[in-house]
Amino acid sequence: MGKLTVDKVFSALTSALFLIAIFSAPILTKLQKNTTYSLFENRNLASAPELSIASIFEPDFAKTWDNYVSDQFWERNSILSAHASINANILKRPVVNGVVVNADDSVLLPYNNYVTNLSSISQNAERMSDNLSTLNKAIQSYGGRFIYAGVPEQKSIYRDLYPTWLENWDDLLSETEEAFFTGLEDHGIEYVNMRERFLASEDWTRFYSKIDTHFNLAGAIYTYQTVMDRLGIPSMEDFELVELENPFYGARNRRLFNSAKVEDKLTYAVLSEPVPFGRKNNNKETTPSVFGMPYSSEAPLAYTFYMGGDIALTEIDTNRDWLPNLLVFGDSFTNAVETIIYTSFNRTVSLDLRHYHEMSLIDYISGYKPDYVICIRDDTTYLSFDGNGSDYTKKTG
Repeated sequence: MGKLTVDKVFSALTSALFLIAIFSAPILTKLQKNTTYSLFENRNLASAPELSIASIFEPDFAKTWDNYVSDQFWERNSILSAHASINANILKRPVVNGVVVNADDSVLLPYNNYVTNLSSISQNAERMSDNLSTLNKAIQSYGGRFIYAGVPEQKSIYRDLYPTWLENWDDLLSETEEAFFTGLEDHGIEYVNMRERFLASEDWTRFYSKIDTHFNLAGAIYTYQTVMDRLGIPSMEDFELVELENPFYGARNRRLFNSAKVEDKLTYAVLSEPVPFGRKNNNKETTPSVFGMPYSSEAPLAYTFYMGGDIALTEIDTNRDWLPNLLVFGDSFTNAVETIIYTSFNRTVSLDLRHYHEMSLIDYISGYKPDYVICIRDDTTYLSFDGNGSDYTKKTG
């Protein structure tokens, strides 16, 4: 019998622990209470597949079971959080889970693929301008007024904080912006370029989240006030911004399972003189609120705190028929703006064409005939022809 050595003991213990993990993990996974949704990953998680003689012989049974174990693995969030934390805070890797961890812990940014071909920008800008021109003419035909509010995405406004050896998309974003707004001018379409407005302010960083793709509520309100000023409509000025204590699961930090040291908080607006209103989501009456107030100060929050997130059709009525009516459409940047913009109008309708498929935008506007139509999109989607940048004469989906 061979001599017992430290190496052999260590090898035996390692093998034993490995076997215990292999056999116990599936059992612990099955015994623990499953989670249906991951706030960190912003997606639904796989549920346990049905176990029966027939299901075992289904061609996708193994894949379904693999997805379930992967999504519901015992202490999965703790393991993934520890892995991200070690890489971000101990090993100091500059890119973790597709997130660029800024060296001074000031902001989290997404990794950008390298752009090699910018030749289609001019052509796509002209196509988008034609599309918006068709919409503009339809609105003007009944006496309405259209304006495009272009806002910078978080990674765009913070582009100079990328390490010099990483692609920051400055060439792509700058050329897109110039071609896009030149096209709008050529077609006589009103617009505000909020990137210029933000950068001209005393401290533009106060308008943007450090850990999410969007501007914060202060940035949304500044956008609202800028657009109202351009339209000649009084904007709400008498309010207070209140910061929530709750942890904010921003899109960037979610990918790191909130393990990065960069922190940020959400705020909500308290009006000195509240404006009563009724609200419908997708034609159904709902609670007349614009902020998803948490049940406790520890409850985690996401950007869906504003208006409940991306909803196909939202209608807010303040029953002040002496004021104009509004239709606003665009991607999720509209959500925070919607929490304040309704105060300047009698009726505010919001459409998200990524989810609204009942009729075309122009058909909806033709029936509603709002006095004002505002499009709010970020500069990474100026030339995106899906959803809110689609052919407005056709319904999406």
